[in-house]
Amino acid sequence: MDNKNQLNKALRLLDVGDFNEAVEILKKIYICAVEENDTIYSVKSSCILGEYFLSDNKLEDGVMYLEKALSLKGIDDDFDDLLNYELDHAKELLEEARGDK
Repeated sequence: MDNKNQLNKALRLLDVGDFNEAVEILKKIYICAVEENDTIYSVKSSCILGEYFLSDNKLEDGVMYLEKALSLKGIDDDFDDLLNYELDHAKELLEEARGDK
């Protein structure tokens, strides 16, 4: 699976409001990335899913995906500033969802 192209497709679908298809693609990306030990796309897809579900008032699903993203921090030495930003954002969203702030 080409995670990069699929992620771009999912983001375009989110932009045009096709949320159901975008979520299905993002879930497939996440599963595939985990199976391939692709930390970058595991983090990216789980962060996007987490944020989407929180915005859609699906707290349990949102928290689950954000926790999955945060559990990957430190696993891969190739984390760049963008992934660290996504993980920091995921942590903030998780704290807000749990009422930790």
